[in-house]
Amino acid sequence: MTESLLAAPHGRNAFLAAVDALLLVNSVEELVDCLRREVQALLPYGCVVGGLGRVSGGRVVPEMLVTDDFPAEYLETIRGPSASLRSAVLARWLRSGKPVCMELGRSNAELSAQELHLARRFEFRNVLAHGHFMPREGLLTYFSFHRFAASVTEDQRRLVARLMPHLHCAATRVRMQGLPDREAPAALTSRQQDIVEWLLLGKTNWEIAQIVGTSVANIKYHVSRLMRMHQVSSRASLVFSLVTHPADPARTRPGCATAAAGVSTR
Repeated sequence: MTESLLAAPHGRNAFLAAVDALLLVNSVEELVDCLRREVQALLPYGCVVGGLGRVSGGRVVPEMLVTDDFPAEYLETIRGPSASLRSAVLARWLRSGKPVCMELGRSNAELSAQELHLARRFEFRNVLAHGHFMPREGLLTYFSFHRFAASVTEDQRRLVARLMPHLHCAATRVRMQGLPDREAPAALTSRQQDIVEWLLLGKTNWEIAQIVGTSVANIKYHVSRLMRMHQVSSRASLVFSLVTHPADPARTRPGCATAAAGVSTR
């Protein structure tokens, strides 16, 4: 939160209340309720659209969409091929990666004639938007707050930047809750089970090779196979997947999740 807003006790308390509420969000309904109560107490907006999706060709293909009092007709206007979304505000954020403030009711070269017409019709006026992009996964969390009664202030712009990581975590958690359970990976060989055990304890490929008595190349081969089985592209993601979806739960010992945080990428 910004220093000027943090200076007031009620401002600090409101920000902490929003963060605490976002930590408890596990469904779309709970996220909407949190936006409507705790977040709106910080940002005096009139309606909001947000969620999480994949970035493709300057557009976002939503995997989860959250709206509160946001006109469906406006969403249809900015919807493109394969249900992808592209608006002037979103396009500007994709270029800059920084909080975006726009006055949608004014003529703007970035707005199509239809988008400008609807912005005026729905009295969107001032808008504040920000997001969080995960380049490895190609996933974007994005929220666009509309209908501020007055021009968006610099304090509010900084505030949404501080709040965005917490919105991102909540949206990601909601998306994960909505995914179907993953099918169990194929049965592991005894060698792979040994490697999994040492991976979860944070050992490097060289260390595992010394422990199980094989070559580093052989360990790399098995780690690559495990990554394909778990449909991940990095060693850290593999460890996370092994902790959350173990092939053999009996071999995932207590404390492994903590040890995994220090896993080596070598």
